[in-house]
Amino acid sequence: MQRCVYAVPSHPLHRTEVMMSLDRDVQESRISSTDFYKKLHDVVNDVKNEIAQLLVNLGVSNFSMTPVKRKDAFERSEIPTGENYSFNLQIKQILHIHPPKEATIPDLLCF
Repeated sequence: MQRCVYAVPSHPLHRTEVMMSLDRDVQESRISSTDFYKKLHDVVNDVKNEIAQLLVNLGVSNFSMTPVKRKDAFERSEIPTGENYSFNLQIKQILHIHPPKEATIPDLLCF
């Protein structure tokens, strides 16, 4: 069974100078949407690798990940609210999950 999950970085990605510049460039038609998404994937590559490692450690074997801009609001103050880039995770197969016994789901998803 396929699952769709959003991973929200604890530090807003869109507030970095590189991301603000990319957003401006695409809004002002200085770069195409295709170029924007290629550069976006390059900019967030470190975060994507971190998420991928967490998923592998949790036993998730088959997934894809795409950065998306969303407006969210959460009760937890450490999670940024408002418009931000999140990662849409399409989880296709989970082999096994071995979370720490004391961990809760929100703890496992914070990175």
